[in-house]
Amino acid sequence: MNFITYFFFIYILLLGETNMKTGFYWIITGDRDNEGNYIHVPALEEGSFQHYGALMINRKADYRHNPSKWSVSVVSTGSAICANKTLAEARSIAKELNHLEIWNVKTHEELKEAVVNPDYKEVIAHIRKVAKV
Repeated sequence: MNFITYFFFIYILLLGETNMKTGFYWIITGDRDNEGNYIHVPALEEGSFQHYGALMINRKADYRHNPSKWSVSVVSTGSAICANKTLAEARSIAKELNHLEIWNVKTHEELKEAVVNPDYKEVIAHIRKVAKV
């Protein structure tokens, strides 16, 4: 994670920003490397976003006329929990799940490891139930 990304995450975590904003935010996107392997890379996206503790809801600027393109993402990793939700659904999911300890990870890889960790089995089941994924 580069310095700017790290600074942005710390800024958001310390201030606990909760108002809907329009601007830029970091997420993880899928891409292919030079050998054709699928990889996850950070991407700076433009759109609307709102923070709920360790989580944020976000929607790309291109989707502003589509009411069901909201995602819920983990602020520290940029990883999406769920996508294609209405604003009300995304807010409800973020409010319900933002307190979970699993979001204390720092990278996308750590989050992937936590998801398959048997210690988090009940937490993952709760996330899937709330997010309907």
